[in-house]
Amino acid sequence: MTLNHFDDQFGGSPEAHDAERTEDLFVLLSCYLDGEVTPEERKQAERLLACDSEARQIYQQLSCISSGVQLMPVADNPVSAEETTAKVFARMRQQRQRRLAWGGTAIAALFVAAVSGLSAHVGPNNQQFAHTPAPVSEDFGTFVPPETEPRSEQPLNREDITSRALFIE
Repeated sequence: MTLNHFDDQFGGSPEAHDAERTEDLFVLLSCYLDGEVTPEERKQAERLLACDSEARQIYQQLSCISSGVQLMPVADNPVSAEETTAKVFARMRQQRQRRLAWGGTAIAALFVAAVSGLSAHVGPNNQQFAHTPAPVSEDFGTFVPPETEPRSEQPLNREDITSRALFIE
């Protein structure tokens, strides 16, 4: 930003207060304070500081901010960057191992569930019927043969058998 540019843009009026002018002043004075201006920009900044109250106010604010930042204490980091990096990678490795362990556990649980589900259905007859225990006499251990029921000449109805049977799967 040269002196001619600043004068052309704002018509040589140091009292113009539009937002673009304020932004340009801020940039020029910030660079001036940091020592990052050309000799021509240095002359322009010094001229503005001499005759423009807004420029002096912006420069004063920037100067206070700059000195405040330079005076701020720098925190001492007791841990070196190498140690921090090593700890981060160790945590990442632990998280990966945990995920693998949980995944393996889930796969094992699915395998056990699948095997136990299949074993219940293996075999020619997968339904088991409960049997009524044989009656026992008063003398413990003596087997009493069950009373035989008279057989009727009528065939048994399948629904009667099914309703009386206890199925265990």
